[in-house]
Amino acid sequence: MHLIYLPLYGSKSGKTTAELLDKAIKLTPLVAKDNVAKKRKLQDLIFLLTSTFVSEDEINKVMEANMINLETNRYVKVLTDIAEKALTDIVERRKVAEIATIMLRKGNNMQDISEITGLSIDQVIELQTELQSGQAV
Repeated sequence: MHLIYLPLYGSKSGKTTAELLDKAIKLTPLVAKDNVAKKRKLQDLIFLLTSTFVSEDEINKVMEANMINLETNRYVKVLTDIAEKALTDIVERRKVAEIATIMLRKGNNMQDISEITGLSIDQVIELQTELQSGQAV
């Protein structure tokens, strides 16, 4: 609640309401860390409350200045999601390769290994070659 009212404390702090509006908007990611919806609602409340005390031009300036941060945060989130997906895919492929290697060691035929793991025959042959050369997973 203090963050929502922060821009109205201008007269006590010596800062203008617009400066405090900017500060409050920049603090919202800290308050609503991993909750984008909560962060946006909080920012909306701050803008709504402050809009009666700050000119439209000043509000637009604060919004424009913070759009860069909002867009950057959105890009960081997208890149993080992509990296997590890539890591998950790598781990899954490694697990599949480990299962196929175990099956090869136990003498299962390549066709069965391919059907069970979803690996192509060529990939199973490659694992077999690695296993024979001592480089297997």
